[in-house]
Amino acid sequence: MDHADDGETGVGIAACRRYALVLIDIQMPGMTGFEASCAIRNGPGASASAPILAFTAQRGADLQAGIRAAGMDGLVTKPFTAETLREAALRWWPTDLPAPVRRLAATFGIAEIAGLIDRFRAQLEQTLACEDNAGDIAHAHKLAGVAGTLGFPDVHRPWLAVSEGDASAYAEARTSARQALAQIAAAGIGAPRADGDRRSIDEY
Repeated sequence: MDHADDGETGVGIAACRRYALVLIDIQMPGMTGFEASCAIRNGPGASASAPILAFTAQRGADLQAGIRAAGMDGLVTKPFTAETLREAALRWWPTDLPAPVRRLAATFGIAEIAGLIDRFRAQLEQTLACEDNAGDIAHAHKLAGVAGTLGFPDVHRPWLAVSEGDASAYAEARTSARQALAQIAAAGIGAPRADGDRRSIDEY
Protein backbone atom coordinates (compact mmCIF):
# COMPACT_ATOMS: atom_id res chain seq x y z
CA MET A 1 0.00 0.00 0.00
CA ASP A 2 1.25 3.46 -0.90
CA HIS A 3 0.02 6.89 0.20
CA ALA A 4 0.08 10.21 -1.64
CA ASP A 5 -0.50 13.57 0.02
CA ASP A 6 -1.96 15.20 -3.09
CA GLY A 7 -3.50 14.34 -6.44
CA GLU A 8 -0.46 15.05 -8.58
CA THR A 9 1.71 12.72 -6.49
CA GLY A 10 -0.98 10.06 -6.58
CA VAL A 11 -1.21 10.20 -10.37
CA GLY A 12 2.56 9.80 -10.59
CA ILE A 13 2.57 6.76 -8.31
CA ALA A 14 -0.34 5.15 -10.15
CA ALA A 15 1.53 5.57 -13.43
CA CYS A 16 4.44 3.46 -12.15
CA ARG A 17 2.70 0.56 -10.38
CA ARG A 18 -0.34 -1.61 -11.05
CA TYR A 19 -2.63 -1.42 -8.03
CA ALA A 20 -5.52 -3.72 -7.16
CA LEU A 21 -7.48 -0.65 -6.02
CA VAL A 22 -6.99 3.12 -6.04
CA LEU A 23 -8.71 5.26 -3.37
CA ILE A 24 -9.01 8.97 -4.09
CA ASP A 25 -10.34 11.78 -1.92
CA ILE A 26 -12.40 14.13 -4.07
CA GLN A 27 -11.26 17.20 -2.13
CA MET A 28 -7.46 17.43 -2.17
CA PRO A 29 -4.88 20.22 -2.35
CA GLY A 30 -4.30 21.36 -5.92
CA MET A 31 -5.64 18.66 -8.23
CA THR A 32 -9.12 17.48 -7.25
CA GLY A 33 -10.01 13.81 -6.98
CA PHE A 34 -12.01 14.06 -10.19
CA GLU A 35 -9.01 15.51 -12.02
CA ALA A 36 -6.67 12.88 -10.58
CA SER A 37 -9.00 10.06 -11.61
CA CYS A 38 -9.27 11.45 -15.15
CA ALA A 39 -5.48 11.71 -15.36
CA ILE A 40 -5.04 8.09 -14.26
CA ARG A 41 -7.72 6.81 -16.63
CA ASN A 42 -6.52 8.78 -19.66
CA GLY A 43 -2.80 8.14 -19.16
CA PRO A 44 -0.69 5.18 -20.25
CA GLY A 45 0.23 4.27 -16.67
CA ALA A 46 0.19 0.86 -15.04
CA SER A 47 -3.02 1.55 -13.09
CA ALA A 48 -5.01 3.12 -15.92
CA SER A 49 -7.59 0.31 -15.78
CA ALA A 50 -7.47 -0.31 -12.00
CA PRO A 51 -10.68 0.14 -9.98
CA ILE A 52 -10.96 3.64 -8.49
CA LEU A 53 -13.13 4.48 -5.47
CA ALA A 54 -13.88 8.03 -4.35
CA PHE A 55 -13.88 9.31 -0.77
CA THR A 56 -16.10 12.27 -0.05
CA ALA A 57 -18.43 13.89 2.44
CA GLN A 58 -20.15 15.70 -0.42
CA ARG A 59 -23.80 15.20 -1.24
CA GLY A 60 -25.88 16.19 -4.22
CA ALA A 61 -27.47 14.96 -7.40
CA ASP A 62 -24.41 15.81 -9.49
CA LEU A 63 -22.01 13.71 -7.43
CA GLN A 64 -22.68 10.37 -9.13
CA ALA A 65 -22.51 11.98 -12.56
CA GLY A 66 -19.13 13.49 -11.67
CA ILE A 67 -17.86 10.15 -10.40
CA ARG A 68 -18.90 8.39 -13.61
CA ALA A 69 -17.46 11.14 -15.83
CA ALA A 70 -14.12 10.91 -14.00
CA GLY A 71 -13.93 7.16 -14.59
CA MET A 72 -14.43 6.23 -10.95
CA ASP A 73 -16.14 2.97 -10.03
CA GLY A 74 -17.77 3.74 -6.71
CA LEU A 75 -18.04 5.91 -3.64
CA VAL A 76 -17.17 5.57 0.05
CA THR A 77 -19.07 8.27 1.92
CA LYS A 78 -17.44 10.07 4.84
CA PRO A 79 -17.55 9.48 7.73
CA PHE A 80 -17.00 5.74 7.39
CA THR A 81 -15.90 2.88 9.62
CA ALA A 82 -13.08 0.42 9.07
CA GLU A 83 -15.66 -2.26 8.29
CA THR A 84 -17.33 -0.04 5.68
CA LEU A 85 -13.99 0.53 3.99
CA ARG A 86 -13.16 -3.17 4.14
CA GLU A 87 -16.46 -4.12 2.50
CA ALA A 88 -15.95 -1.55 -0.26
CA ALA A 89 -12.41 -2.81 -0.96
CA LEU A 90 -13.25 -6.53 -0.88
CA ARG A 91 -15.69 -6.08 -3.73
CA TRP A 92 -12.70 -5.30 -5.93
CA TRP A 93 -10.29 -7.87 -4.51
CA PRO A 94 -8.77 -9.75 -7.48
CA THR A 95 -9.95 -13.34 -7.67
CA ASP A 96 -8.77 -16.29 -9.70
CA LEU A 97 -9.71 -16.48 -13.33
CA PRO A 98 -13.00 -18.34 -13.86
CA ALA A 99 -12.73 -22.12 -14.16
CA PRO A 100 -13.71 -22.15 -17.88
CA VAL A 101 -10.74 -19.90 -18.69
CA ARG A 102 -8.37 -22.23 -16.85
CA ARG A 103 -9.82 -25.23 -18.69
CA LEU A 104 -9.28 -23.50 -22.04
CA ALA A 105 -5.67 -22.77 -21.05
CA ALA A 106 -5.15 -26.40 -20.09
CA THR A 107 -6.60 -27.58 -23.40
CA PHE A 108 -5.07 -25.16 -25.89
CA GLY A 109 -2.02 -23.85 -24.01
CA ILE A 110 -1.50 -20.61 -22.12
CA ALA A 111 0.15 -18.88 -25.12
CA GLU A 112 -2.96 -19.31 -27.28
CA ILE A 113 -5.34 -18.25 -24.52
CA ALA A 114 -3.16 -15.27 -23.54
CA GLY A 115 -3.69 -13.79 -26.99
CA LEU A 116 -7.46 -14.14 -26.68
CA ILE A 117 -7.42 -12.69 -23.18
CA ASP A 118 -5.34 -9.76 -24.39
CA ARG A 119 -7.93 -8.94 -27.04
CA PHE A 120 -10.73 -9.31 -24.49
CA ARG A 121 -8.86 -6.98 -22.12
CA ALA A 122 -8.55 -4.38 -24.88
CA GLN A 123 -12.28 -4.57 -25.53
CA LEU A 124 -13.08 -4.19 -21.84
CA GLU A 125 -10.85 -1.13 -21.58
CA GLN A 126 -12.42 0.35 -24.72
CA THR A 127 -15.87 -0.23 -23.24
CA LEU A 128 -15.02 1.42 -19.93
CA ALA A 129 -13.45 4.40 -21.70
CA CYS A 130 -16.90 5.32 -23.00
CA GLU A 131 -18.85 7.26 -20.41
CA ASP A 132 -22.20 5.81 -21.48
CA ASN A 133 -22.65 3.10 -24.11
CA ALA A 134 -25.74 1.47 -22.59
CA GLY A 135 -27.62 2.15 -25.81
CA ASP A 136 -25.04 0.46 -28.06
CA ILE A 137 -26.87 -2.86 -28.37
CA ALA A 138 -24.48 -4.33 -30.94
CA HIS A 139 -21.43 -3.56 -28.80
CA ALA A 140 -23.05 -5.00 -25.67
CA HIS A 141 -24.03 -8.15 -27.56
CA LYS A 142 -20.50 -8.60 -28.90
CA LEU A 143 -18.93 -8.12 -25.48
CA ALA A 144 -21.39 -10.58 -23.93
CA GLY A 145 -20.57 -13.11 -26.63
CA VAL A 146 -16.80 -12.86 -26.19
CA ALA A 147 -17.16 -13.06 -22.39
CA GLY A 148 -19.33 -16.15 -22.71
CA THR A 149 -16.93 -17.85 -25.11
CA LEU A 150 -13.90 -17.20 -22.90
CA GLY A 151 -15.72 -18.24 -19.74
CA PHE A 152 -16.40 -14.97 -17.89
CA PRO A 153 -20.02 -15.58 -16.82
CA ASP A 154 -20.15 -12.55 -14.52
CA VAL A 155 -19.37 -10.34 -17.53
CA HIS A 156 -21.55 -12.25 -19.97
CA ARG A 157 -24.74 -12.11 -17.91
CA PRO A 158 -25.17 -8.32 -17.37
CA TRP A 159 -23.89 -7.36 -20.82
CA LEU A 160 -26.32 -9.80 -22.40
CA ALA A 161 -29.10 -8.13 -20.40
CA VAL A 162 -27.95 -4.72 -21.68
CA SER A 163 -27.94 -6.05 -25.25
CA GLU A 164 -31.54 -7.16 -24.74
CA GLY A 165 -32.58 -3.65 -23.74
CA ASP A 166 -32.31 -3.84 -19.94
CA ALA A 167 -30.78 -0.45 -19.12
CA SER A 168 -30.96 -1.21 -15.39
CA ALA A 169 -28.20 -3.82 -15.85
CA TYR A 170 -25.69 -1.27 -17.18
CA ALA A 171 -24.15 -0.32 -13.83
CA GLU A 172 -23.58 -3.99 -12.96
CA ALA A 173 -22.21 -4.58 -16.46
CA ARG A 174 -19.57 -1.86 -16.08
CA THR A 175 -18.63 -3.16 -12.64
CA SER A 176 -18.23 -6.68 -14.04
CA ALA A 177 -15.93 -5.34 -16.76
CA ARG A 178 -13.68 -3.63 -14.21
CA GLN A 179 -13.61 -6.76 -12.04
CA ALA A 180 -12.65 -8.90 -15.04
CA LEU A 181 -9.77 -6.54 -15.78
CA ALA A 182 -8.60 -6.98 -12.18
CA GLN A 183 -8.75 -10.76 -12.57
CA ILE A 184 -6.76 -10.63 -15.81
CA ALA A 185 -4.13 -8.32 -14.30
CA ALA A 186 -3.78 -10.50 -11.20
CA ALA A 187 -3.33 -13.60 -13.38
CA GLY A 188 -0.50 -11.94 -15.30
CA ILE A 189 -1.86 -12.84 -18.74
CA GLY A 190 -3.30 -10.62 -21.39
CA ALA A 191 -1.02 -7.81 -20.24
CA PRO A 192 -1.06 -4.43 -22.04
CA ARG A 193 1.18 -4.28 -25.10
CA ALA A 194 4.59 -2.72 -24.64
CA ASP A 195 3.89 -0.17 -27.39
CA GLY A 196 0.71 0.98 -25.63
CA ASP A 197 -1.47 -0.15 -28.54
CA ARG A 198 -5.09 -0.47 -27.43
CA ARG A 199 -6.82 -1.52 -30.64
CA SER A 200 -10.44 -2.61 -30.81
CA ILE A 201 -11.07 -6.34 -30.86
CA ASP A 202 -12.53 -5.84 -34.35
CA GLU A 203 -9.04 -5.05 -35.67
CA TYR A 204 -7.47 -8.37 -34.70
